[in-house]
Amino acid sequence: MLLVDTITDVFCRVDDFNIIYKNHVCNSQLPNNVKRFPKISESEIISILILFHLSHHSCLKHYYFYLQVIHDKEFPNLPSYGRFLELIPRVYKPLCMFLYLSFGKCTGISYIDSTKLEVCHNKRIKRNKVFKGLANTGKSSRGGFMALNFILL
Repeated sequence: MLLVDTITDVFCRVDDFNIIYKNHVCNSQLPNNVKRFPKISESEIISILILFHLSHHSCLKHYYFYLQVIHDKEFPNLPSYGRFLELIPRVYKPLCMFLYLSFGKCTGISYIDSTKLEVCHNKRIKRNKVFKGLANTGKSSRGGFMALNFILL
């Protein structure tokens, strides 16, 4: 369970970044005449998405309902879950920028996911030309597959 201090800390960092980001975007883009803004701020949406990944929840929907019940004082203007999902694409660019700028220096230790990334169905392996030279065939406990090769530098 997250402490209120963690929620406040994450929100303050995101909000400080969002102010700088909005000033930069407003100065470099054409003005937008649409005046419809949701009651929930972009900083709150980004904070909720970050806090979800810091929590023990594995489902965003359950975490969102947890926020509505337990942390209603921290997020008083939460829209319905469906509306929240519609608002997520609005914050994609600032969220990616915030996460990128929050990275630390690389220590040389990396984590990789060994899950196969299939590129075509088994029946079409011999005809596949799109990933020629990038994908190889392999075998797992679930049968044969054609998957991409990744090289980490």
